[in-house]
Amino acid sequence: MLSSHLAKFNNLEDRINGLGICVHNIAAQKITLTNLQKYAMGWSTTLHFAAQDHFGLDVADIKNKFYRKFRFFRIWFFLQRHKDFAFKPFFTNFNTVTRIGAY
Repeated sequence: MLSSHLAKFNNLEDRINGLGICVHNIAAQKITLTNLQKYAMGWSTTLHFAAQDHFGLDVADIKNKFYRKFRFFRIWFFLQRHKDFAFKPFFTNFNTVTRIGAY
């Protein structure tokens, strides 16, 4: 697990199709193997994939030239950190269950 990487949506296509702003990075993920069947000629399994993203900005984000040049991001960064506001990031949670196998 030390060499694993979470998904990122920051290429040109993602900036155009909306994933770059809606999701951008996966902050946390959990993949659970919920069923595993072995057959004489193959196998099947059911996977539950859960992931979470947050719409929050950290120092690395705001130091990035791309985000720093947009006023919206600078304001959101300020509102998250100023003691009189301290707005919390909102979270996006998504789940899917899929069945895979080889027969």
